[in-house]
Amino acid sequence: SGFTLLKFVAREEELSSGINAEYGMALKMKECFSPGVIEVEKGEAVVRDARNDTGSREVLRHPELADKVKLLKIRDHFIFTIESTGALDPLDLLREAIKILKHKVYVYVSEFLCIKNV
Repeated sequence: SGFTLLKFVAREEELSSGINAEYGMALKMKECFSPGVIEVEKGEAVVRDARNDTGSREVLRHPELADKVKLLKIRDHFIFTIESTGALDPLDLLREAIKILKHKVYVYVSEFLCIKNV
């Protein structure tokens, strides 16, 4: 199990003024990302699904593309992954983990209130 932050890809500006050059740059940008992240529509690179991004920084290796995108992570959007190879279902593991987390929060809050009252 684990978690990752949601990735976000933002276009900064138009790729080029010429249509043929723009289409070539758009294709180059698409190739820098995982399949499904960038699509080329009407000669322009469009962010389709940033969730498919694996965090590759390949686009930053190309000087002509590096200043045209921002690779960000949304700090308060977590994507959790739970894997189970045993007899327990991942949903059951999640439920148990939430119970344990609730208990730990209760213990910490109780300790904090005891310290505060001293």
